[in-house]
Amino acid sequence: MANDQKFTVPHGVTTPTVLFASDVVNATDTISATMVTGDAVLFAGDAGQLLKISDSQTGTLFAVNDLSGITSIGVDEDGTVKLAEALGDVLVGTRTNTSTGLLQVDGAVSAKVYHELFTVGTIAANTVSLDLNTGASVVTVSTPGANFTLAIANVPNTGNTTTGIAAIISQGGNPFIPHALTVNGSAVTINWLGGSPPAGAASKTDVFAFTLINTGGTFSALGSKSSFG
Repeated sequence: MANDQKFTVPHGVTTPTVLFASDVVNATDTISATMVTGDAVLFAGDAGQLLKISDSQTGTLFAVNDLSGITSIGVDEDGTVKLAEALGDVLVGTRTNTSTGLLQVDGAVSAKVYHELFTVGTIAANTVSLDLNTGASVVTVSTPGANFTLAIANVPNTGNTTTGIAAIISQGGNPFIPHALTVNGSAVTINWLGGSPPAGAASKTDVFAFTLINTGGTFSALGSKSSFG
């Protein structure tokens, strides 16, 4: 039987909360729209906060929250769109989360300009640490005093993937190289171009490029060196 229980309010109605329910008597499967502090309407369901719309021209105008109330999608007054601010991944062209990165694109990517940040490395106990969760895949090292280990953490460990790493070294009069690698805490042998570790170039800028290859959860590494200056 069709639901013909409707009501009409010719001159409007004012209320701080509207409750939508599939069962009016028992109030189950509900979604509420409530005016909250800050002149905003908050939509919440049985699972938690869902959506917030602000009557404002500053700050966040529109937000979709996760179950704990943390914003998953936010739109600011200046046109800035924020995705997965604190938790979660962003998927484009796929609905399968491979957990290989914050942004996962299944398809070609076209961009006019590509910028990559770098991490300024520090040497401690002849080791330079690079965390891909908090840093970049490019690290700079200034005048090392000995050969050192490049310790790379949080490299994606699912599927068959490759990850590019670059170490840019400003050499002093006695040059040194990243002669060893660890990936996610385990040592990985470097397969050098030409079959043997290259020598550093004194007072030059050396760029060491590494390709980390993950085959079914097992890492291998390719390494090469270019000198500039």
